[in-house]
Amino acid sequence: MLNMSGTTTAAAAAAITSQDSDANPRVRAQCAGAIMSLAITTEGKQAAMGAGVTDTLPPLLRDSSSSVVLAAIKAITTVADHPQARRRFSGLVDQLAALKASHKSGLDESAFERAIDKAIATITWKP
Repeated sequence: MLNMSGTTTAAAAAAITSQDSDANPRVRAQCAGAIMSLAITTEGKQAAMGAGVTDTLPPLLRDSSSSVVLAAIKAITTVADHPQARRRFSGLVDQLAALKASHKSGLDESAFERAIDKAIATITWKP
């Protein structure tokens, strides 16, 4: 397992976040996926939040690429394990529910719906 220092983790989060508005949807999807991977640890979640992912991930839910949307949902779910992120993402619950009802991803619909359900459950979880 890669053990990055806090400084390295923060730098990685900042670098990844800076690319999430790239014109190429594959880059945007990979950035969201990288955020998800980085945010597996508490340190990674904190670094991601410090890099502003609670502001940069939500717009990806409106992306024209289904792959970007799905990756953003999964990244939001991973980061939302952190209490501060849950609070920041709490306003997304209605948007996620509407997305579930209306979005035709072109991907496995049940997988897409499960990802949204998990995101909502994570965001609304109370200790």
